[in-house]
Amino acid sequence: MPKIKLCAFADESGAKAEVQIDNLLKNGVYAVEMRSCDSINVSEFTPDKAAEVYEKFASQGIEIWSLGSPLGKIDISQPFERHFDMLKRLVKTAHIMKTNKIRMFSYFVKRQDYAAMQDEVLSRMKKLCDYAASEDVVLCHENESEIFGATVDNCRLLLDAQPRLRQVYDPANFLMWDEDIAYALDKLYGDAYYFHIKDVVKSQKCIVPAGFGDGKIEEMVRRLDRDATFTIEPHLHIFGGYADIDKKQLKNKFTYADQPSAFAAAVAAFKDIMVKCGYIEEEKGIWTK
Repeated sequence: MPKIKLCAFADESGAKAEVQIDNLLKNGVYAVEMRSCDSINVSEFTPDKAAEVYEKFASQGIEIWSLGSPLGKIDISQPFERHFDMLKRLVKTAHIMKTNKIRMFSYFVKRQDYAAMQDEVLSRMKKLCDYAASEDVVLCHENESEIFGATVDNCRLLLDAQPRLRQVYDPANFLMWDEDIAYALDKLYGDAYYFHIKDVVKSQKCIVPAGFGDGKIEEMVRRLDRDATFTIEPHLHIFGGYADIDKKQLKNKFTYADQPSAFAAAVAAFKDIMVKCGYIEEEKGIWTK
């Protein structure tokens, strides 16, 4: 039977390493997608900082599942070298933190410019993937509003064009870009390398806990036919780590007193879905039917 590994963006529970670790353990999550820690983005970690953070998490039994980097989250008009240099730093950080996965994006491109910029995007993605592969690292592309890979069809194009690239399937981001979620499931679910869990009420563009929106997250869990990792990404309480990168506010239907409360609610909502689908926690952070 398929197993689910529960993972999370711990920086949504707080900035400091100790706070993140405390909230992960309180909520039964033993894997983290490292985006920022101690108010430092993972792309800016020095080797010493990466080792320090890794040791803090590892000493508490928490795995660094992947690096939630901002690689490729710049305008396509910006020089390629800027983020190629970032990738080199991230690869070193990945090795130190004992992960082989780096989350990335496919450059900000206006919707009307998709066709015109397609070759440039594909060229850049190939160079990034080739370098990562030479270092035994996998680049995992997340669909995100306003980038080339914001649409289902463009994500499919990227995966077909670049066999080394993997897909991070984020249902909420598709909904925020007015994509059809049933179409997304049909075209991409089977090839998803791992999943981001946040939900959206499409008509309101409102972030909600898993199961309260239109992301068909319960269907994602029910359809699972392989072991998979699901990363909780709450976005239920505005916090510095994301705003520093994204420069935009997210609307929330559900509000919470503080970041730990929002984080706990997001984890609990997804656990409720797993239980509803017949999963139980077999061991720390691992759920199975």
